[in-house]
Amino acid sequence: MIKEGTARIFGDNINGDTACQFSPETKGKLDPEFLAPRCMMGYDPNFTQRAKAGDMIIAGKNFGSGHVHPEFYYSLTAFGIGAVIADSVSDIFLREAVNAGIPVLECEGIKSIIAEGDRVQIDLSSGIIKNLTNGKQLSGPPLPPELIELISAGGIIPYLKSQKKKGLL
Repeated sequence: MIKEGTARIFGDNINGDTACQFSPETKGKLDPEFLAPRCMMGYDPNFTQRAKAGDMIIAGKNFGSGHVHPEFYYSLTAFGIGAVIADSVSDIFLREAVNAGIPVLECEGIKSIIAEGDRVQIDLSSGIIKNLTNGKQLSGPPLPPELIELISAGGIIPYLKSQKKKGLL
């Protein structure tokens, strides 16, 4: 699976609760219309005005730290984030993002080859990340075929529904 998008740069230690400004008022509100405008607003209040669906978040170390409430990863899905590429991500975020249908790649040093606004191409099956703007590339670990299939389906719920329709569940 190959994806392309525009790079949106963030730093280290992006906390999921801060990113979508999780609070008691937002708890349990998983409606896409409610969540999309909250995507990354805790780190960039103008993010949803300058970004567009298909853009990729490029970040440093420890992306998705904190409790990682579903409002965070569903805000990424609701807005249409194409992928998250970071030096490292929390294990919980990785699992939940993939379950929500968001491609996530870890690639140490990713911010050294990509700047804000660059065009980026990722190949999930090989782990190759190309900066189409400057021609540089890096490789991270590829995603297993099973995870790519789950992401392609749109997440765990659509995947399971498709398996049930095929009579495989």
